[in-house]
Amino acid sequence: MENGDYLKASARAIGERRETYGSPRESFDRAAVIASTILDKQILPHEIAFILHAVKLARIAANPANPDHYVDGIAYLAFAGEFLEAVAPEPAPKPVIAVPREVVDGRPVIPTR
Repeated sequence: MENGDYLKASARAIGERRETYGSPRESFDRAAVIASTILDKQILPHEIAFILHAVKLARIAANPANPDHYVDGIAYLAFAGEFLEAVAPEPAPKPVIAVPREVVDGRPVIPTR
């Protein structure tokens, strides 16, 4: 990325996509309705933003040099925050994640792959 200014690049991308696709809120609302229908449970717009951010994190793992992943990831987190302010949901329970660990010299080692 030229000059490494991911925040400006993200703001520029949001503006360009707004011109092409319309309001992000309307787009995420539509996506939430579609996802809710497919999954047969309520999905909220901020959850769509979380999912899309998760996709960007997965892509970063596969190709960390692509600046698009970071630019879009910033936008998705900004949208999630904006949409959450409108909803004020109950805090989600913390997920329990079992991470297999090895012990080397008495210290836990978390696998990188």
